[in-house]
Amino acid sequence: MSLALEEKYTQALPRLEEYLRQYENGNHLDEAQYYLAACLNNAGDKNGALLSYEAVLALPPGDFTEAAALAAATLAWNEGDYPRALTHYRLLADISSIQSNKLESSIGQMRCYYLLDQPVQAFTFATDVCSDPGTPESIKRTALIWLGRIHFDAEEYDEALNCFESTVKFGGNAGAESQFMISKIKYNLGDYESAESNIFTLVSDFSSYDEWKFKGFLLLVRTYIGLNDLFQARATAESIMENVAVEWVQEACRDLMMDIESMEGTELNGTDFIETGTQNEVNDQ
Repeated sequence: MSLALEEKYTQALPRLEEYLRQYENGNHLDEAQYYLAACLNNAGDKNGALLSYEAVLALPPGDFTEAAALAAATLAWNEGDYPRALTHYRLLADISSIQSNKLESSIGQMRCYYLLDQPVQAFTFATDVCSDPGTPESIKRTALIWLGRIHFDAEEYDEALNCFESTVKFGGNAGAESQFMISKIKYNLGDYESAESNIFTLVSDFSSYDEWKFKGFLLLVRTYIGLNDLFQARATAESIMENVAVEWVQEACRDLMMDIESMEGTELNGTDFIETGTQNEVNDQ
């Protein structure tokens, strides 16, 4: 154990393994498994480390339980095993006596629930994370954006707008996403003039964030369609296809062009009908 405490993991690893083989019911199983996990993690054996931390958690609660729960949750999260991570974050919430670990549990549960598409639970923890004075600004920023997304998906546009108007001030990718979402909310509400204005702000203020800029361009085409300005919608779509050589953008533009052409055809048929009807009236006279 002392070698592991001194971070001499290579030397400690075989001794800990030998101890656990010899003393299956020893008095220091939790300590031995905990430091074995640290050694395995240092050696790059993430799965072995996780299993050793979970071995600690399978024992009666002791001095190493809280630290093992945090370490197991973190390892599972880093490996992308969100259900497994969630299990350990929930345990951490139940047993933690250290305030920073309670916050870490809330952050972890927020992330896991969100990525596991459980918005109700994610919303609860995101709200807690935002209100905790100990939350780092970068995490609070993420929580606010996720709250905005959850509100948006629930069509709670006023609440979503409040979130994104807060996060747009952060700038960077978070700001770019927020500005796009503000534009999209305006579009969904049918406020096309405001949507157009906000898209122009997105393109000018966040020009280096291509994903959100390109999404803004596509939304601008839809906005002109909403304004019944098919000439401008076509011109914008053609400009995008000419200047943005990104496949998903090109594909979305082709779909929009089909919609525009269909609506132009409808307008043309309506015009033909009016002209034909007018001509018939003249002939009748």
